[in-house]
Amino acid sequence: MKKWEYKIINSHTVKKTGILSDYAVADVESLLNKLGQQGWEIVHFDCKFKVKKIETFTAVIKREAAAAPNSTAQPTE
Repeated sequence: MKKWEYKIINSHTVKKTGILSDYAVADVESLLNKLGQQGWEIVHFDCKFKVKKIETFTAVIKREAAAAPNSTAQPTE
């Protein structure tokens, strides 16, 4: 039986490019691609757009657990 580990990521996971600026779509895509290379898969993604930028986002990601179900592995950036 496969075992999964889950992680919730949100806007705080990506650094903004300026003090009051929003998140560039390319920066969020870059983060998601890095997580995908680590074996994470998006289960749910929700974001609020603001003129070609992402104001906030939240995602639930999963990957097959490599160890025991209580693994504390965290995605790396």
